[in-house]
Amino acid sequence: MINWPAKGPNEVEDFAFDWSVSLVSGETIATRVVVGDGVVVDSSAIDAALVRVRLSGGTEGNVARVTATITTSGGRTYSEVAVLVIGGQAVTLAMAKAHLRVETADDDTLIAAYLASAIDQVERHISKRLTPTIERQRIRGFPSDSRGVPLFMGPAQEILAVAYLDADAVEQALVDFRLVEGANGVLMAAAGTVFPVTLGGAGSAWVDYVAGYAPGEMPAAIVGAVLMLVAWQYSDRGDGGTDMPPGVRAMLSPYRPIGIG
Repeated sequence: MINWPAKGPNEVEDFAFDWSVSLVSGETIATRVVVGDGVVVDSSAIDAALVRVRLSGGTEGNVARVTATITTSGGRTYSEVAVLVIGGQAVTLAMAKAHLRVETADDDTLIAAYLASAIDQVERHISKRLTPTIERQRIRGFPSDSRGVPLFMGPAQEILAVAYLDADAVEQALVDFRLVEGANGVLMAAAGTVFPVTLGGAGSAWVDYVAGYAPGEMPAAIVGAVLMLVAWQYSDRGDGGTDMPPGVRAMLSPYRPIGIG
């Protein structure tokens, strides 16, 4: 599975599947078939070892999938799936300007920078994405008991894939798993099963998942905290230091996972 960057629902973007590792010396891509699920495939083209695709459309907050299947000049067939979030903006520039009571475009670049900074600060403070984002979390193997793997960023919407290195250091895909909601979400083994034994050590297992509030589901207090932080940065222009104002911290406190100070 390939993780592509997010695309806005009104944007037309180019992406590519890279088959250079799969093709043997002298082999080329003979045919390709590209199918979109949740996004429109406007065109596709073979470019040496690449299959380039142009995508448009999609619904904000959804995870789209694009499947490419190729046949090679040697008669072999390969298939690959790419995923991408159809992104949006949790807090827009227009909202920030309205909050600041700024009516001209003179400071748009500056305000947009403060807005991006504020969103980043808030996301790190509460360990949650304000818009859906594909995350990859590496872990030191799976629990040996019935416990699950707490996900670092939330709220988790969907687990896309789980993989691990077995005792022989061979990469394996974990097929049976489930997502338990609560806090940021927990990866659990499928009911009635246990996690497999891994090689152990840093990064011996990893999980790809979608984290972030769906459109319309983000609490109003978080929106207010972002706008307050933008206003603080815009008015102080750095003179107030780098710490988060107490009022913003208080608004965000209910959304921080338990155990984070």
